[in-house]
Amino acid sequence: TEEPTEESTPTATEEPTEESTPTATEEPTEESTPTATEEPTEESTPTPTEEPTPEPGSRENPFPVGEPVTFTVDFFGDLDNSVWTLTVTAPGSDISGAIAAENQFNDPPPEGTVFYGIPISLTLESGDKEPLSPGFGIEFEYFGAETLAIIDFGIDTSCGVEPDPFEGFDEVFAGGTLTGTICYATPIDDVEAGVLLTLDSNEGDRLFLASTEDG
Repeated sequence: TEEPTEESTPTATEEPTEESTPTATEEPTEESTPTATEEPTEESTPTPTEEPTPEPGSRENPFPVGEPVTFTVDFFGDLDNSVWTLTVTAPGSDISGAIAAENQFNDPPPEGTVFYGIPISLTLESGDKEPLSPGFGIEFEYFGAETLAIIDFGIDTSCGVEPDPFEGFDEVFAGGTLTGTICYATPIDDVEAGVLLTLDSNEGDRLFLASTEDG
């Protein structure tokens, strides 16, 4: 007699499981960096540049009336290397009337001019030789602010016989001073605009001295 066999229990068929769909990984998005707004900058106000002061004794900055000016003569002969101090002692002025009164034979100034006088003093400070006569190397001239011309001694600029002339050919020892008035027939326009006393006998540049209080 056959022994009953144990029926094999059918193996449960596993229901297929739905494969889980992998969740898509979101790519990280780049956060947009906000553009920085540039703050408006205040424009710097440029600092005004100061104009350099012209050299004392130049046309633009003449030595004032009453200020002593010391200079060294650069000239051949005895005057070379001599040191002098020049001062315009008072403002210049029209001295045509005084010259007419000084001598009846004086001619009047040419038309359009006046006899313009500038009182000065000139002191010899030192020299290689003594005495010295400044007239042999120091020539005083005028500069006209209107005509821009140099006015010096000549037939048309002579003032004739003057009441208090500067005697440039007188001799002086160190420490001595000569005084008097320089005079030239000067265009009226220059007198009104301003006349400068000038000389170029010094070492270096030509010197300019004012003949009016306002330069």
